[in-house]
Amino acid sequence: MAFFIRREADDWFKELQKNELIRTQFDLYYLFFLKGISKLDRNPKMKSSDALKELIEYFPSEYDGSKNIIVGLLVNTELKRLGIPFDHKENVQKKYNKIVEPESQSKLTSKGFVLMNDYASKGYELFNQELGNKSASLAPEFLINAFRNLNEEFQDNYN
Repeated sequence: MAFFIRREADDWFKELQKNELIRTQFDLYYLFFLKGISKLDRNPKMKSSDALKELIEYFPSEYDGSKNIIVGLLVNTELKRLGIPFDHKENVQKKYNKIVEPESQSKLTSKGFVLMNDYASKGYELFNQELGNKSASLAPEFLINAFRNLNEEFQDNYN
């Protein structure tokens, strides 16, 4: 499996990279992922290879120190979204086993990749809606506000 990003996000990436606000497409993917999980929302409908572009099959080296935290965020989000309490150890372990493959470089199972991609796809949709489907040229200004808003959204949905 691999990390996939929406093809429409290419315009965003070009604008953000041109303005030196983001370095890699995975950085943008991660921002979209954070937006999706901040809302506890994902888009499981994005399966068409025409709409998606493969980024990479593992976490980039810049994310080596963070990948366990990112995978933990994914597991935590799925437990919260599904209403599985942390003290139900058997259910938590089952969900963990479906998402996490500790021995793989990515630490994700194929289901884990699908979930991350679904959350990132939804994050892209949410950002695009907030921009009012306007030109990607607004993305740099919007990105600055997005970081402020993400913190509030996490506070609202994770407390």
